Amino acid sequence: MRKRITVLSMTLLTIVVLTPTIFADTINLNLEKAYQMTLEDNISLKIAQKNLKNKEIQYKKSNAQNLLNQSNYSEISAEYNLLAAKKNYIDTANNLLKQTLQQYGNILITEKNIETYKKQITLNKKLLDEVKAQYNVGEKSQLDILDQQIKLNDFIQEKNQLENEYEHLKTKFKQQLGLNRETSINLKELLEPEYINLSEEEIINSALNNNLNSKLNELNLQLAQIDYKKKEVVSSSEMDINIAKNMVDVAEFEIEKSEQEIKNQARDFYNQINNTKSNIELLNDKIKQSNDTYNILKEQNKSGLITENDLYQGEISVLQSNLQLYNAYINYYLQKQSIEQFMNPGAGVLRDEQ
Repeated sequence: MRKRITVLSMTLLTIVVLTPTIFADTINLNLEKAYQMTLEDNISLKIAQKNLKNKEIQYKKSNAQNLLNQSNYSEISAEYNLLAAKKNYIDTANNLLKQTLQQYGNILITEKNIETYKKQITLNKKLLDEVKAQYNVGEKSQLDILDQQIKLNDFIQEKNQLENEYEHLKTKFKQQLGLNRETSINLKELLEPEYINLSEEEIINSALNNNLNSKLNELNLQLAQIDYKKKEVVSSSEMDINIAKNMVDVAEFEIEKSEQEIKNQARDFYNQINNTKSNIELLNDKIKQSNDTYNILKEQNKSGLITENDLYQGEISVLQSNLQLYNAYINYYLQKQSIEQFMNPGAGVLRDEQ
């Protein structure tokens, strides 16, 4: 009896010890947590972060050395190199955040798609049984059975492919977040997005004030102007002076070109996100119509006017409409993120930009 109690105690102890480990292998994630893990644990970003640190050290070193020669050109050149490194880090971080959102959305959409295919499989199994029953009373042929079996097999194959893709998407997502492959993840559902209310002019003005390419172009212009003045003062050939003057013109054109590109891109962003919002409104109307139709089908089914299979088809139509709406939600999330990064690339990425 004492031995049995001892064994039971050891078993309970083992369960207590192992339970935290089991639960630690499953992580519940929302989108904000996924963003945080991307910025903290992604290997590519850690590499970019170290490269930026090195550029910051080099910038301080250049400034210290420049105290002796007091060269304005060297000072601006060092500032340019540091800003270019910051831009590289910010671009890397923002691209990773875009990937995180895209992968997060793809996983959720694939989950919903799999559920729809499961319903299709159930319906087509019922339809196959129906065709077989009709065959038994001479209303259908073996060819009809074969046709329905092929439809069922196609849905099963597509569902299996989606499930394989689903596992692949989760594996890539875990790698994105710096998680082990063995870790299980549960993603929180994305709700209808919060809609932004920005004018095209607001997007343009914010982007012009914060665009890193524009700032690099301005520094490049200053460098070209200094080089041109130096060549005018120092004994230089006319050809060298002309080349330096052309470089000033090129730098000015680059600033003008960058400003125009920002305005064009802002216009595209503004139109795209408003079109997506309009699409969401249309899809909401479509879902309302699908739900109304499904409710009518349920009443007709209760009255014996339609079969269970007809009702099942109505349910699948509702699921498909919801899937279309969810795709539109994800598109809006992506476009909203792109606009926010376009307006202020460093926000939420660099501490001094927050």
